[in-house]
Amino acid sequence: MNQQTSPTGTGIPPVFLNRFSHSMTGVLSGFDRLRLRGTLRHLFQPTVMEAYLNACRILIKDFGTFAQGLTARIKAAAYASAEQAGRPFRFLPYSQTSKEDLARRIAQEDGVTSGLVAIVSNP
Repeated sequence: MNQQTSPTGTGIPPVFLNRFSHSMTGVLSGFDRLRLRGTLRHLFQPTVMEAYLNACRILIKDFGTFAQGLTARIKAAAYASAEQAGRPFRFLPYSQTSKEDLARRIAQEDGVTSGLVAIVSNP
């Protein structure tokens, strides 16, 4: 694999910058934004799910409690992250609401140019 970095320190190969810089408005580096979307398809296979639960030492009859507890810990960590950074946590009642548009609006209203903008959740 050919890993090139630009002399500007952005980590963007010069060839890419030369070709697309006219279309760029900014550069994100690191984990400025983390978007998770998808499924854990392997866990939909009963044998794989059983192996996962076995590795976690969770009985199948206790899966509901395990999943609810894990969800609660993830939500608590998200709330804590937003509170620590002084950023809002927004619940969106409709999944069709554009999270991108909302984040841009919050960033503009609050003058956020880097770091955490907000944490959003929907059903």
